[in-house]
Amino acid sequence: MNFLHISDIHYRSFYPGGVSGYEKMLTQMKDPLIFLRECVLEALREQPIDAVLVTGDLTEDGSVEDYRTLRGALRDLVGERPVIITPGNHDSKKNLRIGWLEMSKEEAERAGASPYHFVEELEGAVIVSFDSSVQGCPDGCADESALVWMRENLLEAKKTGKPVILMTHHQLIDQLPGVPPIPQKKQIMEILRETRPAAVICGHTHHHYVGRVAQVPYYIADSMSFRGEELEAGGVSFEEGYGYSVYHLGRNGIDQCKTKVNLTGRCLGEIYFSPSQALKK
Repeated sequence: MNFLHISDIHYRSFYPGGVSGYEKMLTQMKDPLIFLRECVLEALREQPIDAVLVTGDLTEDGSVEDYRTLRGALRDLVGERPVIITPGNHDSKKNLRIGWLEMSKEEAERAGASPYHFVEELEGAVIVSFDSSVQGCPDGCADESALVWMRENLLEAKKTGKPVILMTHHQLIDQLPGVPPIPQKKQIMEILRETRPAAVICGHTHHHYVGRVAQVPYYIADSMSFRGEELEAGGVSFEEGYGYSVYHLGRNGIDQCKTKVNLTGRCLGEIYFSPSQALKK
C-alpha cells in the first residue's frame, strides 16, 4: 500500500488584513489549495496512492464552510480513496464535525470538544487516529482517558495481524526550538514500547522528519502552507514552503519513504519573541 501524508494546510477562505505578527503573515500567504492541488496531483502521477492521511491543522481557525470547501477540494483530487484525518490545535472539533464529517449541528453540539479518536481498518493496514488537539493550545494534550484509549486500541488493532499506524497531530520529540513536544510524551512513549505499532506519523512542526521514537519508526510531514525558521535574534522567519511524504507499507511496516519539499525563497514575515514566548504553530 502507498499512503500520501499531508499536514498543516491552515486553509481559510479569507485572510483578513492583519497589521502585525502572525495575522499579518497570514495575509501574505498564497491560497493553500494551490499548493494542495499541485502536491496531490504530483503524488498521484508518480505512484499509485491507496489512502491519504492528514495530520491536523486542516484549517486556520475552523469555520464550517472552510471544512466543507477543503473536503470538497481534496475529494475532487483523490476521488474515492480513503481520506483519514486527525485534528490539530487550529481546528474546531465542533465545526469539523459539521463541515467535514457532515454531522448535524445538534449532534456536533452534543459531542462538543470531546476528542475525535477513531480506528480505520483498510485492506492492508489499520490506522489508529488519535486526537491530541485542544483548539488554541499549541502544545496539545492527552488526558488519562485518552491515553487509555490509545493503548487499548493499539493493542486491539494488532489482533488483526495487519501493520498498525498511529497518526496524531503533535510531535513527540524536541525537533525545533520553540515548538515543544506534547506534554504527555513520556506516557505515550511507554505505550509505544508496549504496543509496538508499525509506525507513528504526525505534523505540527511544518518540517519533515524521519527517525524513531521508543524504537518505533517515526515520520513528520512538511506543512502545506508555510515553514518557520529560527532567527538568531530570538524570533522566527515565516517562509513560503510546502510539501508532502509518500510511504510504501510492506508486510512488516513502512519500507520506503519519499518526501518532496518546495521552497520558494519567499519570506512571509518575521516575528520576534521575548524569552518567555513560544513559536505559535
